Amino acid sequence: MDRRKVVKTLGISAALLITGLISACKGGDDKSKKEIQELRDSLKETANKSKSERDKKIVNRTEMNFQDSENPTDFELKHTPKIKLGSKDELSFTEVKITVGTGIIHPTKVDHWIDFIKLYADDNLVGDVEFEAGKASGYSVFKIKTEGVHKLKAVIGCNLHGIWHSEIELS
Repeated sequence: MDRRKVVKTLGISAALLITGLISACKGGDDKSKKEIQELRDSLKETANKSKSERDKKIVNRTEMNFQDSENPTDFELKHTPKIKLGSKDELSFTEVKITVGTGIIHPTKVDHWIDFIKLYADDNLVGDVEFEAGKASGYSVFKIKTEGVHKLKAVIGCNLHGIWHSEIELS
């Protein structure tokens, strides 16, 4: 189901739910209460159907941090985005490579994968990519203008182990 259909369906369902609530407030009989419950159930079912199979596998959106930044665990290293600057092209775009995993590359399986990478330049989103389950490794390359930028931040999502980030300062 595409997003427009989902939004339309949710809007219609919400309108029906509101209509049912107004009826219940006026009458309040058992039939109205039953209709309201059926509308609620229908709305929940529609919302669940609108989630893609990919989205259903994304179960953790917790912001994660190192327990001890001086001594990161293998688990933490596996989820840390590594930012590497490449060369600048003739149009002044700098290549920025992001690999998920510092020393230990994150796995890519249908039930455990990096589902997105975002790149921020001084807190402004400049790059965003989503990955399908098991079909792409946690790696991306962006070409961005870095003139006047002081900090780059990479944010990644592991479908099972949450949101991880790292930053580098530019001179």
